[in-house]
Amino acid sequence: MKIVHFAPFAPNGSGMYEAARDMVHADVLMGHRAYLVDTGSTPSDSIFPTFAENPKDDRGGFNLPIISYEEAQDADVMVGHVSMPDDWIVSSRAPLIWMLHGRPLDCFRTEQNYTIKKSYSWLAQRAKWPRVKKMVTMWQEHVPYWQAIIPPNKLICLDPPPMDETRFCKEGIKHVIQGKDIGDWNILIADSWREDVDTYEIMTGAIEASKHVKGIRIHNYAMKIKQDSIAVVDPWNLIFDYATKLGAQGEIYGRVGNMEQIYRSMDIVLTPHRIATRIVGEALCCGIPVITGSPSQWSRWWCIPEDAISVVHAIINLTGELRNSKGGVDRYVKQKADMFSLASWGRRINALYNEVV
Repeated sequence: MKIVHFAPFAPNGSGMYEAARDMVHADVLMGHRAYLVDTGSTPSDSIFPTFAENPKDDRGGFNLPIISYEEAQDADVMVGHVSMPDDWIVSSRAPLIWMLHGRPLDCFRTEQNYTIKKSYSWLAQRAKWPRVKKMVTMWQEHVPYWQAIIPPNKLICLDPPPMDETRFCKEGIKHVIQGKDIGDWNILIADSWREDVDTYEIMTGAIEASKHVKGIRIHNYAMKIKQDSIAVVDPWNLIFDYATKLGAQGEIYGRVGNMEQIYRSMDIVLTPHRIATRIVGEALCCGIPVITGSPSQWSRWWCIPEDAISVVHAIINLTGELRNSKGGVDRYVKQKADMFSLASWGRRINALYNEVV
Protein backbone atom coordinates (compact mmCIF):
# COMPACT_ATOMS: atom_id res chain seq x y z
CA MET A 1 0.00 0.00 0.00
CA LYS A 2 0.94 3.64 -0.33
CA ILE A 3 0.58 5.13 3.16
CA VAL A 4 0.97 8.89 3.55
CA HIS A 5 1.31 10.59 6.93
CA PHE A 6 0.63 14.31 7.40
CA ALA A 7 2.55 16.15 10.12
CA PRO A 8 4.74 19.23 10.56
CA PHE A 9 8.41 18.56 9.85
CA ALA A 10 10.00 19.36 13.21
CA PRO A 11 12.98 17.17 14.20
CA ASN A 12 13.80 17.62 17.91
CA GLY A 13 10.99 20.15 18.18
CA SER A 14 7.77 18.15 18.39
CA GLY A 15 6.79 14.87 20.00
CA MET A 16 4.04 14.55 17.42
CA TYR A 17 6.57 14.71 14.61
CA GLU A 18 8.85 12.17 16.30
CA ALA A 19 5.92 9.76 16.68
CA ALA A 20 4.82 10.29 13.06
CA ARG A 21 8.39 9.65 11.88
CA ASP A 22 8.56 6.38 13.79
CA MET A 23 5.20 5.33 12.34
CA VAL A 24 6.46 5.96 8.78
CA HIS A 25 9.54 3.90 9.63
CA ALA A 26 7.35 1.06 10.93
CA ASP A 27 5.26 1.17 7.74
CA VAL A 28 8.40 0.93 5.60
CA LEU A 29 9.59 -2.08 7.61
CA MET A 30 6.23 -3.73 6.90
CA GLY A 31 6.87 -3.37 3.19
CA HIS A 32 4.59 -0.40 2.48
CA ARG A 33 5.46 2.62 0.40
CA ALA A 34 5.23 5.09 3.26
CA TYR A 35 5.87 8.83 3.24
CA LEU A 36 5.46 12.05 5.20
CA VAL A 37 3.93 15.27 3.89
CA ASP A 38 5.19 18.36 5.72
CA THR A 39 2.09 20.31 6.77
CA GLY A 40 4.18 23.22 8.04
CA SER A 41 4.53 24.79 11.47
CA THR A 42 2.49 27.84 12.44
CA PRO A 43 4.35 30.40 14.58
CA SER A 44 2.46 31.76 17.56
CA ASP A 45 2.36 35.25 16.02
CA SER A 46 0.97 34.16 12.65
CA ILE A 47 -1.89 32.24 11.06
CA PHE A 48 0.26 31.16 8.12
CA PRO A 49 2.37 27.99 8.25
CA THR A 50 6.07 28.01 7.52
CA PHE A 51 7.81 25.12 5.80
CA ALA A 52 11.30 23.71 6.13
CA GLU A 53 13.57 24.24 3.14
CA ASN A 54 14.93 20.97 1.74
CA PRO A 55 13.75 18.91 4.72
CA LYS A 56 15.94 15.92 5.56
CA ASP A 57 15.95 13.66 8.59
CA ASP A 58 18.21 10.61 8.58
CA ARG A 59 18.69 10.15 12.32
CA GLY A 60 19.24 6.59 13.47
CA GLY A 61 20.07 5.50 9.94
CA PHE A 62 16.52 5.94 8.64
CA ASN A 63 16.15 8.55 5.91
CA LEU A 64 12.56 9.76 6.21
CA PRO A 65 10.87 9.84 2.79
CA ILE A 66 9.14 13.23 2.36
CA ILE A 67 6.79 14.03 -0.52
CA SER A 68 4.54 16.90 -1.59
CA TYR A 69 0.77 17.13 -1.38
CA GLU A 70 0.60 16.53 -5.13
CA GLU A 71 2.60 13.31 -4.83
CA ALA A 72 0.28 12.13 -2.05
CA GLN A 73 -2.94 12.24 -4.05
CA ASP A 74 -2.80 8.57 -5.05
CA ALA A 75 -2.39 7.35 -1.46
CA ASP A 76 -4.22 4.18 -0.45
CA VAL A 77 -4.46 5.41 3.16
CA MET A 78 -3.93 8.86 4.61
CA VAL A 79 -2.86 9.18 8.26
CA GLY A 80 -3.62 12.58 9.77
CA HIS A 81 -1.47 13.71 12.68
CA VAL A 82 -2.63 17.31 12.15
CA SER A 83 -5.05 18.81 9.69
CA MET A 84 -4.40 19.26 5.99
CA PRO A 85 -6.17 21.81 3.75
CA ASP A 86 -9.85 20.98 3.26
CA ASP A 87 -9.75 21.79 -0.46
CA TRP A 88 -6.93 19.30 -0.86
CA ILE A 89 -8.63 16.55 1.15
CA VAL A 90 -11.62 16.52 -1.19
CA SER A 91 -9.32 15.93 -4.17
CA SER A 92 -8.41 12.46 -2.85
CA ARG A 93 -10.61 9.46 -2.15
CA ALA A 94 -8.26 7.69 0.22
CA PRO A 95 -9.68 6.75 3.64
CA LEU A 96 -8.44 8.80 6.58
CA ILE A 97 -7.07 7.49 9.87
CA TRP A 98 -6.68 10.16 12.55
CA MET A 99 -4.03 9.87 15.25
CA LEU A 100 -5.08 11.24 18.64
CA HIS A 101 -1.72 12.54 19.84
CA GLY A 102 -3.08 14.98 22.41
CA ARG A 103 -4.20 14.06 25.89
CA PRO A 104 -7.97 14.55 26.23
CA LEU A 105 -7.62 16.86 29.23
CA ASP A 106 -5.04 19.02 27.48
CA CYS A 107 -7.31 19.34 24.42
CA PHE A 108 -10.29 20.14 26.64
CA ARG A 109 -8.43 22.67 28.83
CA THR A 110 -6.90 24.43 25.84
CA GLU A 111 -10.33 25.12 24.39
CA GLN A 112 -11.85 25.89 27.78
CA ASN A 113 -9.17 28.44 28.66
CA TYR A 114 -8.54 29.87 25.19
CA THR A 115 -11.86 29.85 23.35
CA ILE A 116 -10.28 30.84 20.03
CA LYS A 117 -8.23 27.64 20.05
CA LYS A 118 -10.55 24.87 18.92
CA SER A 119 -9.04 21.55 19.85
CA TYR A 120 -11.52 19.33 21.66
CA SER A 121 -14.56 20.32 19.56
CA TRP A 122 -12.39 20.22 16.42
CA LEU A 123 -11.72 16.53 17.03
CA ALA A 124 -15.40 15.95 17.75
CA GLN A 125 -16.20 17.45 14.37
CA ARG A 126 -13.55 15.37 12.59
CA ALA A 127 -15.02 12.22 14.14
CA LYS A 128 -18.25 12.90 12.21
CA TRP A 129 -16.54 12.97 8.83
CA PRO A 130 -17.42 9.89 6.72
CA ARG A 131 -13.88 10.02 5.27
CA VAL A 132 -12.41 9.51 8.74
CA LYS A 133 -12.67 5.76 9.21
CA LYS A 134 -10.79 5.40 12.49
CA MET A 135 -9.42 7.65 15.22
CA VAL A 136 -6.50 6.08 17.05
CA THR A 137 -5.34 6.69 20.60
CA MET A 138 -2.05 5.16 21.73
CA TRP A 139 -2.99 5.09 25.42
CA GLN A 140 -5.61 2.79 26.93
CA GLU A 141 -6.03 5.26 29.79
CA HIS A 142 -7.52 7.80 27.37
CA VAL A 143 -10.28 5.63 25.92
CA PRO A 144 -13.01 6.57 28.46
CA TYR A 145 -12.42 10.28 27.81
CA TRP A 146 -12.48 10.10 24.02
CA GLN A 147 -15.72 8.11 24.12
CA ALA A 148 -17.62 11.34 24.79
CA ILE A 149 -16.86 12.70 21.32
CA ILE A 150 -15.80 9.73 19.16
CA PRO A 151 -18.23 6.96 18.10
CA PRO A 152 -17.28 3.47 19.35
CA ASN A 153 -16.99 2.10 15.80
CA LYS A 154 -14.31 4.70 15.06
CA LEU A 155 -12.34 4.84 18.31
CA ILE A 156 -9.38 2.43 18.31
CA CYS A 157 -6.62 1.98 20.89
CA LEU A 158 -3.19 0.78 19.77
CA ASP A 159 -1.19 0.85 22.99
CA PRO A 160 1.75 1.55 23.21
CA PRO A 161 3.13 3.94 20.56
CA PRO A 162 6.23 2.96 18.55
CA MET A 163 9.80 3.97 19.38
CA ASP A 164 12.71 3.58 16.97
CA GLU A 165 14.82 1.05 18.85
CA THR A 166 17.72 1.47 16.41
CA ARG A 167 18.08 5.05 17.63
CA PHE A 168 16.85 4.75 21.20
CA CYS A 169 18.99 1.95 22.60
CA LYS A 170 21.48 1.37 25.42
CA GLU A 171 24.53 1.28 23.18
CA GLY A 172 25.86 4.49 21.70
CA ILE A 173 27.27 7.91 22.44
CA LYS A 174 26.60 9.37 25.88
CA HIS A 175 26.19 13.03 26.68
CA VAL A 176 28.96 14.19 29.02
CA ILE A 177 27.71 15.98 32.13
CA GLN A 178 30.29 18.58 33.05
CA GLY A 179 31.96 19.46 36.33
CA LYS A 180 29.71 20.43 39.22
CA ASP A 181 26.59 19.40 37.30
CA ILE A 182 27.33 15.70 37.61
CA GLY A 183 26.07 13.83 40.65
CA ASP A 184 26.10 10.37 42.16
CA TRP A 185 22.47 10.11 41.04
CA ASN A 186 21.60 12.01 37.86
CA ILE A 187 17.86 12.51 37.51
CA LEU A 188 16.35 13.83 34.26
CA ILE A 189 13.11 15.84 34.00
CA ALA A 190 12.34 16.60 30.35
CA ASP A 191 8.58 16.68 29.72
CA SER A 192 7.00 19.33 27.53
CA TRP A 193 4.60 21.68 29.27
CA ARG A 194 0.91 21.55 28.42
CA GLU A 195 -2.34 22.98 29.72
CA ASP A 196 -2.99 19.92 31.88
CA VAL A 197 0.46 19.41 33.40
CA ASP A 198 3.96 20.82 33.70
CA THR A 199 7.00 19.82 35.75
CA TYR A 200 6.79 22.22 38.70
CA GLU A 201 5.44 19.72 41.22
CA ILE A 202 7.63 16.80 40.19
CA MET A 203 10.68 19.10 40.33
CA THR A 204 9.77 20.12 43.87
CA GLY A 205 9.58 16.47 44.88
CA ALA A 206 13.01 15.81 43.37
CA ILE A 207 14.49 18.73 45.29
CA GLU A 208 12.98 17.39 48.50
CA ALA A 209 14.49 13.97 47.74
CA SER A 210 17.96 15.56 47.54
CA LYS A 211 17.69 16.16 51.30
CA HIS A 212 17.38 12.40 51.85
CA VAL A 213 19.51 10.85 49.09
CA LYS A 214 23.09 12.06 48.94
CA GLY A 215 24.49 13.10 45.56
CA ILE A 216 21.29 13.84 43.63
CA ARG A 217 21.59 16.19 40.66
CA ILE A 218 18.41 17.21 38.84
CA HIS A 219 18.78 17.95 35.14
CA ASN A 220 15.99 19.96 33.52
CA TYR A 221 15.45 19.80 29.76
CA ALA A 222 12.74 21.20 27.45
CA MET A 223 12.50 24.24 29.71
CA LYS A 224 10.74 27.38 28.46
CA ILE A 225 12.47 30.00 30.55
CA LYS A 226 11.87 33.70 30.01
CA GLN A 227 14.93 35.86 29.44
CA ASP A 228 16.07 37.70 32.53
CA SER A 229 15.12 41.37 32.53
CA ILE A 230 14.26 44.10 34.97
CA ALA A 231 10.58 43.67 34.24
CA VAL A 232 10.39 39.87 34.08
CA VAL A 233 11.65 37.40 36.65
CA ASP A 234 10.83 33.85 35.66
CA PRO A 235 9.52 31.99 38.73
CA TRP A 236 11.47 28.92 37.62
CA ASN A 237 14.68 30.76 38.47
CA LEU A 238 13.53 30.88 42.07
CA ILE A 239 13.16 27.08 42.02
CA PHE A 240 16.58 26.64 40.41
CA ASP A 241 18.15 28.96 42.99
CA TYR A 242 16.66 26.86 45.80
CA ALA A 243 17.93 23.63 44.23
CA THR A 244 21.36 25.19 43.72
CA LYS A 245 21.59 26.19 47.39
CA LEU A 246 20.94 22.57 48.30
CA GLY A 247 23.59 21.39 45.84
CA ALA A 248 20.99 19.52 43.80
CA GLN A 249 20.74 21.54 40.59
CA GLY A 250 22.30 20.08 37.47
CA GLU A 251 21.98 21.10 33.83
CA ILE A 252 19.24 23.39 32.54
CA TYR A 253 18.39 23.34 28.83
CA GLY A 254 15.53 23.98 26.46
CA ARG A 255 14.78 21.54 23.65
CA VAL A 256 17.86 19.78 22.34
CA GLY A 257 18.68 17.23 19.67
CA ASN A 258 20.07 13.73 20.22
CA MET A 259 17.98 13.02 23.30
CA GLU A 260 19.15 9.41 23.20
CA GLN A 261 22.60 10.67 24.26
CA ILE A 262 21.04 12.57 27.16
CA TYR A 263 19.10 9.54 28.41
CA ARG A 264 22.22 7.35 28.40
CA SER A 265 24.01 9.79 30.69
CA MET A 266 21.28 9.61 33.35
CA ASP A 267 20.47 7.18 36.13
CA ILE A 268 16.75 7.93 36.43
CA VAL A 269 14.06 9.71 34.42
CA LEU A 270 11.34 11.38 36.46
CA THR A 271 7.99 12.25 34.89
CA PRO A 272 4.56 13.35 36.15
CA HIS A 273 2.88 11.18 33.49
CA ARG A 274 1.57 7.65 33.91
CA ILE A 275 1.11 6.94 30.20
CA ALA A 276 3.80 6.00 27.70
CA THR A 277 4.78 9.47 26.56
CA ARG A 278 7.78 9.88 24.27
CA ILE A 279 9.94 10.60 27.32
CA VAL A 280 8.87 7.37 29.02
CA GLY A 281 9.27 5.14 25.97
CA GLU A 282 12.52 6.67 24.76
CA ALA A 283 14.11 6.45 28.21
CA LEU A 284 13.11 2.80 28.68
CA CYS A 285 14.47 1.91 25.23
CA CYS A 286 17.77 3.53 26.27
CA GLY A 287 17.84 1.31 29.35
CA ILE A 288 16.96 4.00 31.89
CA PRO A 289 14.38 3.30 34.64
CA VAL A 290 11.51 5.77 34.89
CA ILE A 291 9.58 7.01 37.90
CA THR A 292 6.06 7.75 36.69
CA GLY A 293 2.82 9.05 38.04
CA SER A 294 0.61 6.51 39.81
CA PRO A 295 -0.51 4.02 38.69
CA SER A 296 1.38 3.10 35.53
CA GLN A 297 1.89 -0.06 33.51
CA TRP A 298 5.33 1.21 32.48
CA SER A 299 7.03 1.37 35.85
CA ARG A 300 6.95 -0.28 39.23
CA TRP A 301 8.29 2.96 40.74
CA TRP A 302 5.26 5.18 41.11
CA CYS A 303 4.63 8.51 42.76
CA ILE A 304 1.84 11.00 43.19
CA PRO A 305 3.43 13.93 41.30
CA GLU A 306 1.68 16.63 43.31
CA ASP A 307 2.73 15.01 46.60
CA ALA A 308 6.41 15.84 47.18
CA ILE A 309 6.85 13.18 49.89
CA SER A 310 5.48 10.54 47.52
CA VAL A 311 8.14 11.56 44.98
CA VAL A 312 10.80 11.34 47.69
CA HIS A 313 9.78 7.77 48.57
CA ALA A 314 9.83 6.70 44.90
CA ILE A 315 13.34 8.11 44.42
CA ILE A 316 14.58 6.48 47.64
CA ASN A 317 13.14 3.13 46.52
CA LEU A 318 14.61 3.24 43.02
CA THR A 319 18.06 4.47 44.03
CA GLY A 320 18.10 1.68 46.63
CA GLU A 321 17.31 -0.93 43.97
CA LEU A 322 19.91 0.51 41.61
CA ARG A 323 22.48 0.32 44.38
CA ASN A 324 21.62 -3.21 45.51
CA SER A 325 20.09 -4.94 42.48
CA LYS A 326 20.91 -3.10 39.26
CA GLY A 327 20.67 -6.32 37.26
CA GLY A 328 17.07 -6.75 38.32
CA VAL A 329 16.25 -3.17 37.39
CA ASP A 330 17.90 -3.61 33.99
CA ARG A 331 15.90 -6.76 33.23
CA TYR A 332 12.64 -5.06 34.18
CA VAL A 333 13.41 -2.01 32.02
CA LYS A 334 14.35 -4.23 29.04
CA GLN A 335 11.08 -6.15 29.35
CA LYS A 336 9.11 -2.90 29.14
CA ALA A 337 11.27 -1.45 26.36
CA ASP A 338 10.65 -4.43 24.08
CA MET A 339 6.95 -3.54 23.92
CA PHE A 340 7.68 -0.34 21.96
CA SER A 341 9.29 -2.01 18.94
CA LEU A 342 8.58 -0.72 15.44
CA ALA A 343 7.78 -4.27 14.29
CA SER A 344 5.08 -4.65 16.94
CA TRP A 345 3.49 -1.34 15.97
CA GLY A 346 3.76 -2.19 12.28
CA ARG A 347 1.76 -5.40 12.72
CA ARG A 348 -0.95 -3.69 14.75
CA ILE A 349 -1.41 -0.68 12.46
CA ASN A 350 -1.21 -2.89 9.36
CA ALA A 351 -4.34 -4.73 10.45
CA LEU A 352 -6.08 -1.36 10.67
CA TYR A 353 -4.90 -0.33 7.20
CA ASN A 354 -6.32 -3.54 5.76
CA GLU A 355 -9.63 -2.94 7.52
CA VAL A 356 -10.16 0.62 6.28
CA VAL A 357 -9.07 -0.15 2.72
